[in-house]
Amino acid sequence: MVKDYAEAQDIIDSGRNLSADEMNIAKKKISEASAMIRMKANAQGKDFDKMQEENEDLVIVAKSIVVSCVIRYLNDSKTDPAVTQFSQAAAGYSISGTYAA
Repeated sequence: MVKDYAEAQDIIDSGRNLSADEMNIAKKKISEASAMIRMKANAQGKDFDKMQEENEDLVIVAKSIVVSCVIRYLNDSKTDPAVTQFSQAAAGYSISGTYAA
């Protein structure tokens, strides 16, 4: 079983309280964001899980990125789901995209 790079409790610990519905959504989005990071690394011929074993800073960075992305999703999905652009970068990897309503 593949591991997620964050947990719902990490979101709560960052200061964002979660309702019961948001908790369920957050768990799903954490798994999706973790898979995206893993797939992006795989596309570059890298094993991100193995890289994390060799560098603890990558564990912190991955958790931070996943938590930030999920919080942003939860906040935006209530107010304005039509995000126009996003970008995240860390440890030599980056991801960006554009959403349209």
